[in-house]
Amino acid sequence: MKAAAQQGFSRRQKFGIVLGVVIVGTIIATWGSWGLVRLFAATTNLDPNADYNTIGTITLTTCGNSNVYSCVDEGTRQPTAPSTSGDYFTLDNAEEVTLDLSTETVTSASQVDVWVYHIQNKSNMSIDIGLYDHSMTQIGATTTFATRASATWDTVSFTSLSLTQTQVNGLKIHLRGYKRGGSSALDSDVFAAYAVLTYTGGDTSAPTPNPPYFSTPPDDASASSIDMTSVTVTDPTTPVNYYFTNDNSGCTTNHDGTGGTDSGWQSGTSYTDSGLQPNKCYGYTITARDGLTPTPNTGSESTASTTYTAANVPGTPSLGAATVSTLDLTNNENSNPSTNPTTYFAVQVTNTDPTDGTWDGEWVDGSGDPSASEVWLTDAQLDALTLTGLTCNTQYDVQVKARNADNEETSLSSAGSGTTSVCPDTTPPTPNPPYFTTAPDNVDNESIDMISVTTTDASSTPVQYSFVVNNTNCGADAGTGGTDSGWQAGTSYTDSGLQPNQCYGYTVQSRDALANAGSVSTASTTYTDANVPGTPALSNATVSTLDLNNTENSNPASNPTTYFAAQVVTTNPTDATWLNQWINGSGNPSASEVWQTDAALDAMTINGLNSATQYCVQIKARNEDSEETSMSASGCLYTSGATLEPSLILQGGVRLLPGVRFVQ
Repeated sequence: MKAAAQQGFSRRQKFGIVLGVVIVGTIIATWGSWGLVRLFAATTNLDPNADYNTIGTITLTTCGNSNVYSCVDEGTRQPTAPSTSGDYFTLDNAEEVTLDLSTETVTSASQVDVWVYHIQNKSNMSIDIGLYDHSMTQIGATTTFATRASATWDTVSFTSLSLTQTQVNGLKIHLRGYKRGGSSALDSDVFAAYAVLTYTGGDTSAPTPNPPYFSTPPDDASASSIDMTSVTVTDPTTPVNYYFTNDNSGCTTNHDGTGGTDSGWQSGTSYTDSGLQPNKCYGYTITARDGLTPTPNTGSESTASTTYTAANVPGTPSLGAATVSTLDLTNNENSNPSTNPTTYFAVQVTNTDPTDGTWDGEWVDGSGDPSASEVWLTDAQLDALTLTGLTCNTQYDVQVKARNADNEETSLSSAGSGTTSVCPDTTPPTPNPPYFTTAPDNVDNESIDMISVTTTDASSTPVQYSFVVNNTNCGADAGTGGTDSGWQAGTSYTDSGLQPNQCYGYTVQSRDALANAGSVSTASTTYTDANVPGTPALSNATVSTLDLNNTENSNPASNPTTYFAAQVVTTNPTDATWLNQWINGSGNPSASEVWQTDAALDAMTINGLNSATQYCVQIKARNEDSEETSMSASGCLYTSGATLEPSLILQGGVRLLPGVRFVQ
């Protein structure tokens, strides 16, 4: 006996037709890997799934498992002629083989067609064909194939059957070598054999629901992946499989991303597509199929469901170009698209140090001002944005989040920091306003001096002072000719070229080296000294009177009125009544000053004088602040009366000649 057999073993559904209301299908029943081979008393296994091309021997060969009788080829069906140089069975007279068939799930089988590709090596040899069920009960009659001198496909049909599912599950083809007369027998060679099953009520439907739908529609799992879950489909023929197809046709024009991939057929209901672009549109469909072999029942494709991947969390933003109140923002979009679709961003000031209550925790609007809620801006807008209204010498931390076209927001980025410029010195020196440590006071009749308190500034030195004439409080008494000091380093100032006994007011102000000027002090006023009066004139002498004429020496008669006091400073000979006496308003002597106007003095007649006596008068003036001048030069005149006697003895024994007067 030769050993070698070639047989086709793949499961294949060939056709299905509608007959009344019953589905009629044909299944190729093939030997499975568990098929029994009976060769006399020897029983062993066939492996139809691998080809080790064992030829011309019955030596046991390992084909993925032990105790393998022969490895066979798959896939040859009539009218295609299988190879006769490969594996085949040889059946001598009365030698037989029983092959288990692997079949589909059916309700009832009505016909089995058996095909055998064989040759007889002697004209008296043939092959008997029998069909058996799971209990080795023969179905129908045994058929004998004609003797074939060359390899030929022959078939036999077992018809008018009513096979149950149990019978179908155990169908077997029985082949037996048969010698019809003659002396010696030679073998029959079988190169391939298979059966075709005609059935009703088999599985011809795709899994349900059909089409399937998404129990969890595609949704972004991250910026580069999308998750989805199909409804669980059911089918009598298991296992069921699912196919998720990337289909971006439903995306807005130009919003679709690249890198989407199909799942391929898989048993699980969930699929994650990875390697996608951030904030891009991706669409997906689902298709389901059952476990029918060789051709599964595949359902309809679902409608596409689209979604956008999440945006990338923005990179760390930066703040620069600091001023005392502004910082320029630069966004780090982190590969999020600027168009198709546009990615939007929101910026928040998450911390300030020291605390800036205006900005801490606020969002940034399109003008760079604080907002209580998010303001969504493009990357280009953020890159052109300047944060305004900031506090000098303060650190600001900003974080940015993005949102995709589905308005799903990312978390905030890491913080970018920037510090505004050091605060400029905007504070004037202290004390502010300054004040006079020495208030304006007359130096003389034409100048006034004054001293400011020394002011200090913490950061911007030196400080300067400005003394300004301000006669507002002087009213009609204000003089002219006052000048401002201008800004000067010294705390003292003297204003000169002023009018006598006139009012002048002054303020003081200080500033630092950055021209931060403080407030102006209140005005302080004073009067210049009066001029020392000129030499008074005495006239119109009588034996007891002299008329007085004052020389006011440019002292004002009004606004303010300058007052004068006249004193008889010498008398010769001595007049005890008048010597060192002041002249009152009646022209009589007074022990104390009597202050009178220039007009009053010019109309004054000094009374009660002694005759032939010389009287010398001096005058002083006082200003509006009652500050007095020194005495003027003396004006002298004799009253009328007798002259001195010639016997007057002068110093050194000198005598005056008769008729000569001595005038002091």
